[in-house]
Amino acid sequence: MRLKYRLKNYLKNISLAFYPATTLIFCAVAVVFLDILLGSLMMRAGKGTGWYDILFALMTGATASFIVSFAIELANNYKNNMLAWYELEDYFDTVLRYELTKHVHMKTTVHQRAEQKAIEEFKASGGHYEEDECDKVKDEIQSVWSQLPEIMPCLKETAENKKAFLTDGEIKVLCNILALHKEICHYVWMRIQKDLLHNTMNHPSEEFLKGIYPENIVNDMPDEVRRIIAGSESMKALDSVTDRVMADSFLLDHYMKDYDISVRGLAAWEEASDAESGDLKEEETDACDTSGTDKEAGGFGTESPGDDAFDAFYDDWEEMDEEAFIAMNREADEIMEREFRPFVSGQISRCCLEIGEAMDRLEAAIMKRPYVGLKMEWEKKEPGLDMKDPSIRLSYESTMKRLKEEDESQKAGREP
Repeated sequence: MRLKYRLKNYLKNISLAFYPATTLIFCAVAVVFLDILLGSLMMRAGKGTGWYDILFALMTGATASFIVSFAIELANNYKNNMLAWYELEDYFDTVLRYELTKHVHMKTTVHQRAEQKAIEEFKASGGHYEEDECDKVKDEIQSVWSQLPEIMPCLKETAENKKAFLTDGEIKVLCNILALHKEICHYVWMRIQKDLLHNTMNHPSEEFLKGIYPENIVNDMPDEVRRIIAGSESMKALDSVTDRVMADSFLLDHYMKDYDISVRGLAAWEEASDAESGDLKEEETDACDTSGTDKEAGGFGTESPGDDAFDAFYDDWEEMDEEAFIAMNREADEIMEREFRPFVSGQISRCCLEIGEAMDRLEAAIMKRPYVGLKMEWEKKEPGLDMKDPSIRLSYESTMKRLKEEDESQKAGREP
């Protein structure tokens, strides 16, 4: 039994020796072409001649060299692929877990489809059902957004330290994902700095400098230098806060709760952007029509109506105390945030959508790997919605029973 298991395992892993097949195919095609060429020359030279013996020696030598090189290449492929299997195990699991979680969020698993079938039939029969907020179906963008804290650390680690085990296509896709994630971090940083930036830039703490530099160096620093260094370290701390928020789903949802990061948010921004582009074209047309009139009158256009208001604001700002300035600045930040909220929602949604598409390309690349791809395909394979299947039938019946019990309890509570 043990021998049978080991033999089966060896046969399953033998495909690792044939990946990638590019070098093997090239060598095989080259040696076949060379043997055909040498064989045709041997036929022309005729058996028993000196040229025949020379060509025969060349052909046998080339074939023997090919066999040795082919065997060495198979051994190297097997060794490298086994090492890649161990080194990239977390990477493979992350991509697979992302895909499975996405199906759960979008409620496309077979058991969720059975539950949804029970809910639809219950509502069609006149039953009352209210879907909870946490039970609502997520779109692809929402699924990617909720999984960013879980998948990005592993993807970043793989892209930075394990390039030797990745294909060129996977490296390009991972670099693209990191660039999109960096863009998302920028928008999250903008949201976080609204509450922290004033004290970070104007009142940086200088106490922690003594933990970085010797105390005598800190004491002898000019005040301006000490303040600049403290401000620089405070900005690094602000970046660290952003990294901490990006690594925690709860904190990320807390800071970005007012933003519509979804397919709907992306569509709303694209619609608003198209409408704004149309308005700008109309304004440019009107400006071209009126510019000739302004020049004929000897003028150069109208002055900006906000110049006087800006000057008045500047005068008031100089006379303000710090508390009044902070309150006014916070109010201005709130207005700016509300104004740019659709834009930020649309940009983050776009980044999440592109990350989702890149994750699909990573999954397709992994599926091409021997054994790893077969394992992933087996784990993510979903059967059809066969109500005769005992587990699927159990999900359907348990959901229907729960809905009826909840409906009966609600009716009993409404009765006097």
